[in-house]
Amino acid sequence: MSDVGHHVREPREFFNDLYHRFLLSPKPSMKAMCLQAMAIVYGRCHEEIGPFNDTAFMVRKLEECENRTERDRLLQFIDKLLHNRHNVKLFLDTNGVRVLVDLVTLAHLHTQRAYVPLQTSSLEASPDQQRDTEKEWYYGNKDKERDGPYSFGEMKELWKESTIHQKTRCWAQGMEGWRPLEQIPQLKWQLMAQGMSLMNESDMATLILNIFIRMCEFYPSRDAENAIVRPLPRAKRLLSEPNALPHIVQLLLTFDPSLVERVTKLLNIILEDNPQLPRAFSTGVFFFILMYTGSNILPIAKFLKYTHMKQSFRPDEVPTYIL
Repeated sequence: MSDVGHHVREPREFFNDLYHRFLLSPKPSMKAMCLQAMAIVYGRCHEEIGPFNDTAFMVRKLEECENRTERDRLLQFIDKLLHNRHNVKLFLDTNGVRVLVDLVTLAHLHTQRAYVPLQTSSLEASPDQQRDTEKEWYYGNKDKERDGPYSFGEMKELWKESTIHQKTRCWAQGMEGWRPLEQIPQLKWQLMAQGMSLMNESDMATLILNIFIRMCEFYPSRDAENAIVRPLPRAKRLLSEPNALPHIVQLLLTFDPSLVERVTKLLNIILEDNPQLPRAFSTGVFFFILMYTGSNILPIAKFLKYTHMKQSFRPDEVPTYIL
């Protein structure tokens, strides 16, 4: 199947047939297979096929799906769709950035990655133990009262006992407000989801970060004459918002070399000529980035060189480069 793009004489017709089959099939396995083929064909022939006007529908399918295999195939297909500039606009129009930011946070759940040792003499719990025992979750019971706090392990037991279900409203510190369980990525993909994943959480985050980088490169903050574009391109503006940027920055705490490198590259692109640059320190990015002990530090050095002298630590302080 990897060579299918080279042997299709009419890629647009073949792609449309695959999409039609995807829409008609009730089986997740067949849907996943169609998505795999669609991703390959569109990735090879997106110029011949042209814009995909149902991009918003695919984003909604990704947001609503509860099958890990289908989720990963949808992500891979959306990745290929966003090689087309028109599809990027459709993706931004449908709030696709928020959907992908929700998924990228799952990288914190990948505990099987290589361990980065830090100099310490204390005894530490494993990531699995910490996640399962820290009491941070609350839920609204049938009497509309708040129950908790519960650990993630206890939430698993409540799910098995059917005490909580997909519509149960839950909350943990750091969330903007109460949300149904099915809308909280960590609980949805750990408790509700079915099927086998094709990518681990780190690989999925890497794919999403690559998507963000490509979108920002489609819409640079400077024009052909090197003049600053205002207003800030929408892709960068959406990624700079409080419900997106802190989550991207916190991926630095995975200490995964591949993720750290991509996060730093993305931050370099997002914060270039960005009015939010003086407040970047409030995300904790400088603390997190200096905790990294890996050797791939060139993007980090570039980031620090561009940002660290342009921070406004006091409200009345305006960096001179803005004047």
